[in-house]
Amino acid sequence: MNSVKPLIIILCFFVSKMVLAETTPLHLNPEILRKYILEENSSILLGMNAVRQAKHRVSIARAQLLPNLNIGTVISSGPTFALAAVEMLLSFLMPAKWFNVGVSKNLFEAEKISYYLLQLNQYASAFALYQTIRGDIALRDVLYNHYQDLSLITSVLARQYSLGMISLENLAHATSQTKMAELRVSQMDQLLAEETAAVRNLIGASLDREIIFDEFEVAPSAAEDETIEVVAAEAFALSPENTQLDFLMKASKFGKWKQLFGFIGGATLGSRMSSASSSGVSFANMTSNVSINLGLEMIPGYSLSNDNIEQIKLQKLALFHDLTQIIEGSLKAVAQVKDQLELASLAESNMKKVYEIKKTKYDLGMISIMTLLQTRFQVTESRAAKIKAQVELDNLRISLHRQMLTDQFQEIHGCHAQMPVDQKKTAFVRWLLKLFRHIRLDVDKLCRPTV
Repeated sequence: MNSVKPLIIILCFFVSKMVLAETTPLHLNPEILRKYILEENSSILLGMNAVRQAKHRVSIARAQLLPNLNIGTVISSGPTFALAAVEMLLSFLMPAKWFNVGVSKNLFEAEKISYYLLQLNQYASAFALYQTIRGDIALRDVLYNHYQDLSLITSVLARQYSLGMISLENLAHATSQTKMAELRVSQMDQLLAEETAAVRNLIGASLDREIIFDEFEVAPSAAEDETIEVVAAEAFALSPENTQLDFLMKASKFGKWKQLFGFIGGATLGSRMSSASSSGVSFANMTSNVSINLGLEMIPGYSLSNDNIEQIKLQKLALFHDLTQIIEGSLKAVAQVKDQLELASLAESNMKKVYEIKKTKYDLGMISIMTLLQTRFQVTESRAAKIKAQVELDNLRISLHRQMLTDQFQEIHGCHAQMPVDQKKTAFVRWLLKLFRHIRLDVDKLCRPTV
């Protein structure tokens, strides 16, 4: 009995730890958000599955290069049988098989880039949503402070009305403004609940776990101090989309040559039992055979491959123009929003001073309650404008960091599923092992790193 008690205590300790971990609030910041996005997001897990499938297609294409053995038998009237034919399909002698490997390898690399792009874009969206929520939380605080001030003013006016000091019109106006302020707070609560649900879905957090969004300031991008031409050229050179198109171009070129050499249907080496011999197959009289299939579809197939290559060239040009448009719009918008943020800050500071003056005048009976309430609303509007400008600036900087692969995005590395090279083995042995090594690649470990 005494030996059971320590086990029960240890078990209770671990259970309490698990319960505490589930109920402890989750503090999110961009780094923790990146960790959850890369490891738990369902869209990225689906992208990793696509990489795994592309890897298997490379393995299949390489396996098709190996010889295939076909053995035919003749069953006699007794319990024995004799070999009737032995044929070996020499797939590696067919050029189309080699070009098929080239197609699969480059499509695999393109799929890896797709996975990398999925990571970058999913995190960019989540990061922008995070900063938007931080802005909405700040905006909600501003609206709630406005509501509290109006509630205090309305309660004072209600006492004054009961004493016959003010009219019903003034009290009704203040009450209406207070209810509208309360409504705006409720609308912000609804919006924050929807945004939090979206983040919870992105990171896979449980429903009973509270999410707290820590404060974070997005760092300025170095691109803000460069010209549009320089930034656009650098973004295009760094662009994973550009690298992906390069791999698709290589795959298309291999596919073109695959079409060109597809007329060689097979190459075999084998021997068959002759009717004059009862000894079965003799490996002394092996014969080789090459089959050639010429079809009219080969010519349009080759032309189609050339059209695919031309399409990729056009896509690269379109990518450059799209990136230039994004960079131009972002850099010009950053300059404008910086000015807007400065103007909103000045407006907020001045309106706070104006409100204090108007409140003093109201206490002295120099202005009406309508004028005071209007000034208080203008204070809220100036604060809201400042918050909105800051959120817009943060999101523009996130976009620039995404295009230039800087700040948080330089910590995302995509999939590094590459075959290691063993220099101790001869080149022929390395080539032979390379046919099978892709089968042993662990895509889960190489494409889903721990952040």
